[in-house]
Amino acid sequence: MSDFRFACPHCGQRIAGDTKYQSQEITCPACQTTLTVPAPRAAAPRASASPGSTEPGSGKLSTLALVSFVCSLGLGLGSIPGIVFGHLAQARLRKDPSLAGKGLARAGLIVSYSFLLLTLAFIAVGLVVLAPLHGRQLTAQEQSANTPAVLATRRVDEVKLGNRSSEFEHNLKSRFSTAGVYLDKSFRDAGNGGFISYSMKVDPTQPMVLYCTYWGNDAISRRFNILVNDKVIATQTLNFNDPGRFFDVEYRIPQNLTRGQTNVVVVFQGYPYKTVGGIFGCQMLKR
Repeated sequence: MSDFRFACPHCGQRIAGDTKYQSQEITCPACQTTLTVPAPRAAAPRASASPGSTEPGSGKLSTLALVSFVCSLGLGLGSIPGIVFGHLAQARLRKDPSLAGKGLARAGLIVSYSFLLLTLAFIAVGLVVLAPLHGRQLTAQEQSANTPAVLATRRVDEVKLGNRSSEFEHNLKSRFSTAGVYLDKSFRDAGNGGFISYSMKVDPTQPMVLYCTYWGNDAISRRFNILVNDKVIATQTLNFNDPGRFFDVEYRIPQNLTRGQTNVVVVFQGYPYKTVGGIFGCQMLKR
């Protein structure tokens, strides 16, 4: 016996039949209508896969995708390899859809790019935060305009370098420091990582700048920080800044260091085994 099922064309009732009753008339048990038993439908053949064909992503795992993901787990160190192998994996997967690993390649790229961007952001912040501050070296035209009379209108205090009376009044403190005269101008310097310190008057209500003069030919091993009340406001390097001329530099002092103060301590601190100055002029001016 070969059973099959068919539907009544009038009421839709499903009826179980036998192939031997094919083309014979029967009565529908539901609607009592006479109907002819149809021929059983042949089962649709299952589509067989052609030799060598596979569904997308059903093949072996892409080695490049796996390498990309593993590299990305190295965080900052693995970001570049993770990106390179991730893009190579995606290109390989496009050429061979049977390979598995699209998700791994995508994850490797996302993680690698994320940590690369974070690394670059940290570097940028570090350069801004940790990079030494610098004063503004005045142009020759600006220096010519800054005559003694003009500077006097802005001046709050001045230390005359190498002048015992002036330096005593400004509470000179130093280490490895000497004073001298060069081209008829007095100076003070400090070798071997030494320092020079003065107490200087400031205007408690006005933004201030420290105005210093140097010799443009000074060069070898001259690098020092400038501090106001123990806060580094600038780093100065002397390296043939203006050959054959004296030059002036303005250092802006953050106003929170002078607001409400009448005096601040200015320190020129040499780097290890480096020289401070020579400093030929030191004035506290209103900005």
